[in-house]
Amino acid sequence: MVADSGPAGLDVPGLGDLHLGREGYTKIMTGLRNTAHYLADGIAKLGVFDVISDGTDIPVVSFKLTDPSRFTVFHVSDELRRHGWQVPAYTMPPNAQDIALLRIVVREGFGRDLAESLLTAIGNTVDRLTTTPPAHEAESGFSHT
Repeated sequence: MVADSGPAGLDVPGLGDLHLGREGYTKIMTGLRNTAHYLADGIAKLGVFDVISDGTDIPVVSFKLTDPSRFTVFHVSDELRRHGWQVPAYTMPPNAQDIALLRIVVREGFGRDLAESLLTAIGNTVDRLTTTPPAHEAESGFSHT
């Protein structure tokens, strides 16, 4: 499924599946939400992130580091990208620009098996960055400004 773009260019997972009817759409969105919850729970259990959005309202998980003094979410994003995962890091708009977080949009086809692989990659990334903190600034991620 290709996620359609909604108002203001927002990705709306599952919107292209409205032809399946309410029951089909509900089934898809429930599966996406369950996968998002699974990811959010696994990310929280790593002990280094605060989960901001757990996928309850929409199948999106966002999270930030509890202590960004040794490495940042941009380092995490860069390291994950090197291993084939696209997990963007963002700074918030003005009046909250000191907050930086990572975001995962769960789309159809991203099931429990991929979620487990991503959690393993995030855990390995955190282990590497904790053991050997980066000596350089991370590439900047997306900015709302």
